[in-house]
Amino acid sequence: MKKTLFGLLALVAVSGCMNIKFVTARTWVGGDTLYVAYTDYNKVIFSSTYDAKVLKCLRAQNNAMACSPEEQINKLLNEGSWTSSK
Repeated sequence: MKKTLFGLLALVAVSGCMNIKFVTARTWVGGDTLYVAYTDYNKVIFSSTYDAKVLKCLRAQNNAMACSPEEQINKLLNEGSWTSSK
């Protein structure tokens, strides 16, 4: 019984949960707008999802960046994908 319980706990610990983002592309449009495309990978125990996403970042006068997701583009990128989290 102890070996079974220990084995189950070890399996859960090894499979784990994680969230990783991979930047796949970035480009400046004009001098003050940056678009960043990335893949969001989420793993929970025995399942995983990949979501393609785009951020639009605007540069202020003090060079601070204010970023927001492009929801319409993100929806289109993941439409019909069986690996997206929907």
